[in-house]
Amino acid sequence: MIDAVWDAVRVRSEFVSILVVVAFASLGAWAWSRNDEQRRTGLDSLIVSSALVAVIAGRLAWVLVESPRLIRLPLDLVQIQSGIDMPVAILAFVGMALWRGHRDRDPLTFASVALPAGLAIYAALCLFRGDCYGATGPAPLAVPFPQFHENRLPIALYEAVGLGVLAAVLANNTSLRPRSRLFAALASTALIEYATEWGRVASLSRFTDGWRLGWLVLALVGLALVVVAEYGGRSQKRPGTPARRRKWSF
Repeated sequence: MIDAVWDAVRVRSEFVSILVVVAFASLGAWAWSRNDEQRRTGLDSLIVSSALVAVIAGRLAWVLVESPRLIRLPLDLVQIQSGIDMPVAILAFVGMALWRGHRDRDPLTFASVALPAGLAIYAALCLFRGDCYGATGPAPLAVPFPQFHENRLPIALYEAVGLGVLAAVLANNTSLRPRSRLFAALASTALIEYATEWGRVASLSRFTDGWRLGWLVLALVGLALVVVAEYGGRSQKRPGTPARRRKWSF
């Protein structure tokens, strides 16, 4: 009986991983605003809405590109057993966070930390899913895996460490505006994913259809958004002249 339940959970490991990430995000929101009930309500709403939109968008993107036949199988479409398009999910999360936090800084600040932290937790759950391994490599960077004869890079664990460090840096950064910090999180996350993609096997790519260059494009877009958000709306004031009105900014 226990073995049957465990096998059923392992089959739906993607779905379970998502639930764990949402649970940790909720715990983080509680810790972030434990002394402010109104702020906590806003962050809880951000987590639910952004995570839901991100999962739906990422799942639909993966299905449309990798397995369109699932469109005719609603139950298989809902039961996340196969894959989620991570770049689309990330963009959906960022977009939803911007929409929910356009009047309040706290949701944007929290979302900028939650993005890499959530992905770090998801990557670390490879120990549960059994997909930590990547391409072959030299020791000690590569380690033995029981299902392979040669040493392989534990690339998902490297990914988790990189994203975890990024989350810690963003949590302690106060020099960027809230939106700039969110865009910086997007750019930095995409850059870490681009770097780790080179250590993955093709079938475990985090980018739909294995187009790894897309992470680099996403990183450059995020960096451009940081520049626009930080400097686009700042007025150029000369001595003795009134400040110009802001014309555009994120």
